[in-house]
Amino acid sequence: MTSRTRRSRSLRIVPCLLAFLALLVHSTSGAEAPEEGREVQTAAPVVTAENLLESEEFWPYHVELERSWTPPGGTRPIKAGSPNVLIRVLEGGLARVHFNRDGIHTVPVAKTDLVEQANAIRLGRDEKIAPNFVVAIGTKVLDPADARIRPGPLGMERVAEHAGFLCVFADPGAEGFEALVKSLAPMKDRHGVMTLFFPQGEHANRDVSERLRGLGWAVGYLPDHLSEAYTAAQIGSDAPVPTVLLQTAEGRLIFQTSDSVRDIPAKLTVALDASFPSTAAASAGDDSEPRS
Repeated sequence: MTSRTRRSRSLRIVPCLLAFLALLVHSTSGAEAPEEGREVQTAAPVVTAENLLESEEFWPYHVELERSWTPPGGTRPIKAGSPNVLIRVLEGGLARVHFNRDGIHTVPVAKTDLVEQANAIRLGRDEKIAPNFVVAIGTKVLDPADARIRPGPLGMERVAEHAGFLCVFADPGAEGFEALVKSLAPMKDRHGVMTLFFPQGEHANRDVSERLRGLGWAVGYLPDHLSEAYTAAQIGSDAPVPTVLLQTAEGRLIFQTSDSVRDIPAKLTVALDASFPSTAAASAGDDSEPRS
């Protein structure tokens, strides 16, 4: 099977998967008043289009168009009224959204109900079950320590305890992968940020586990049948690999680069230390060198 065929297959899988998750979250919302025991944060500033980017704790998992919208260069409008998966809010009043079968697009926040939904969460009228990226990825991450033919998941609890995620998109069989791992090894669990691996190319899950264990880089990873689809959601299907992306548990983008391996560590260290300083005392990082 070619990489192009595999990518096409994966991209057909993710709309259904993300649509299911969006409907799951959507079904827990919509109450007109806070329920007993539900957290209300009325002391927090009202969420507006101007402060939405820094109000990430109130980002809804799903978002709807206020009215039909045609993406730039598109030939037909995307209809309003259906829950779509919010990947992240971007600078400049934009949001990256997975519109189910209509694909992934960058849409003006003003075209959506994002601000309205954020305020509903702030007031306790809608429920948020977990940070957005944790909801999207939490049950999918496989355990590299599991040597079975079908490795099992790490589990939502282990994923959810992290405030940030260092996402690595690379081909474990490519030349230069070992050098990439060695450059990233000191960042593992730095300041409590979890490293996640999104393997590119065709690799059985067990083979990925063996490759990671052999390099002494025991990080959670996405399964073969989901990795490329989630890669498309996170960085785009045409992004160069390897790519390294640092984001919060909500999905707010902090740092992204496809620079050469030798240039990544210094820039990434600065981004990690600046964005997650409060957890520095709790996690000094894993400075062990991966094995050859």
